[in-house]
Amino acid sequence: MLIAPALNYHFYPAFTDFPGSVTLSCNTAAALTAEICESLASFGARRFYCLNTVFSTLQPLELVRQRPAGSGLLFTYTDLALLLDPVAAQIAEQPGGTHADEVETSMMLHIAPQRVDMQSAVCDYHPGRGLGRSRVPGKAYSPSGVYGDATLATAEKGKQFVAAVVSGLLADVDNLRMAPLPVAMS
Repeated sequence: MLIAPALNYHFYPAFTDFPGSVTLSCNTAAALTAEICESLASFGARRFYCLNTVFSTLQPLELVRQRPAGSGLLFTYTDLALLLDPVAAQIAEQPGGTHADEVETSMMLHIAPQRVDMQSAVCDYHPGRGLGRSRVPGKAYSPSGVYGDATLATAEKGKQFVAAVVSGLLADVDNLRMAPLPVAMS
């Protein structure tokens, strides 16, 4: 298995209100991902798994997964919602959230508790509006970057969330490993 470097630039439109955030267009992010896979394929790789850690990248990654047949390549990616939502439905207490919220903060409390300052944890959730740092109609003003209730986070919840993600990742990779390769068109 080859592990390639992270793609630091991709499709992150939800974060452009926050200084220093950069986003590519959906089509550019999809093309970047596809071209990296195609380049690595020239060395023999045929199956590609993108360890996806955010929700906004799902759209371009799905475009890569559905690219026209004939390349002889398989591509799939992590869908965190599929892995986390069942566990969140059982243990999360927040009414909603998607960023630096109860779920993500709990995971960090499990993975790297020394990096989490729970005294700075806040509840900042406004249903029906996207995350934003500026006071723009249709966006939830969140100067902290939290979209949910980080105050409800615990390391024990994080342990359960991380276990679900790791189990899902391993199943995804195993499914990709076992899937038949499509026939390459020349």
